[in-house]
Amino acid sequence: MHSRRHRAKLIPPLAASPPPTLIDFGFLNVPHLALSVAQSCNGLLLVQGTHKDKRWPLSRETRRSNLFVCNPITERSVAITGIATKSNFFLAYDPLKSLHFKLVSVQSVHRFASGETTLAWGDYYTNEVAIYSSETACWSDTRVCFTTPPSMNMDLGVYCNGSVHWYIKAKESFYFDVESQCLKTYPMPPNIENHEKSHFGESRGRLHMILMSPQLFLYDIFELEEDYSAWSLRFHKLDLSPMQAAFRGMNWYFEDDVIPLFDILCVVRHKSEDDFVLLLLIPDRVVLSYNVLDATVRELSELQPIVRSHAPWVGGYTFVAFEYIENLSPVGGFTA
Repeated sequence: MHSRRHRAKLIPPLAASPPPTLIDFGFLNVPHLALSVAQSCNGLLLVQGTHKDKRWPLSRETRRSNLFVCNPITERSVAITGIATKSNFFLAYDPLKSLHFKLVSVQSVHRFASGETTLAWGDYYTNEVAIYSSETACWSDTRVCFTTPPSMNMDLGVYCNGSVHWYIKAKESFYFDVESQCLKTYPMPPNIENHEKSHFGESRGRLHMILMSPQLFLYDIFELEEDYSAWSLRFHKLDLSPMQAAFRGMNWYFEDDVIPLFDILCVVRHKSEDDFVLLLLIPDRVVLSYNVLDATVRELSELQPIVRSHAPWVGGYTFVAFEYIENLSPVGGFTA
């Protein structure tokens, strides 16, 4: 465990860094749909489409084909059909184990314990899981059902080591093993109830969670043990406030000057046990990398954010980022 408080050192962008690439999904040939990336997994993307003109209802054919798994490098894709599009979807693909991908669908229904239509103690969600396999090009006949409290956000699942993981402010949470189709439990970091989650994601086959301390700009970085027995506190009270000195001209706070106005997009874990890099987004300004070991800051991009959704705890915005590694992964295996 480490406590980090260093003066941030701004280093210039890498001269050899390629310019950001805007992915063109024209190869999907669905001009009537507005497309967005929903998931990314080992070179494949899950893309969802909504009708551009909401005055017109979706045709039966369109409704069946507004979900795609694709590789934008090879421009190969598969249209996914036969499932409710209001489900939460999670892409499962490991080319080291199989050339075929699986898609996990989780459809949730709110059950009101009191019989009313307002939240009350004892309410829960029933979740039905279905799995699509590119090897068979169809959904599984069997369904897995389980219940969760309404405080668990089912659309924020993270795929890691063959399972989809969810978090909750409680002692335990759930993960779904895609191969065995079993729901299992694993512990949450200690005192998670008293902290705000700033990041939950995967890097190099390990789950990471970053919790924001009550003190501004102080963060705890946790890493889940390989045997899922507990979370290790890798960095305690990591201080990100020195970055304000490196970028003096930027607005670092939300409107009330209390909430830090930046998002931790992801954790990049290198081969060294203690070598962590955070990718940070300052809205409408820049994407930065912050090396936890030596407190160096590098400006990566001046791209403006595209995907926005209201963040309930700040009343502002939260941003969505997906790790993508260009490769020639086939979509559904090689064909003769």
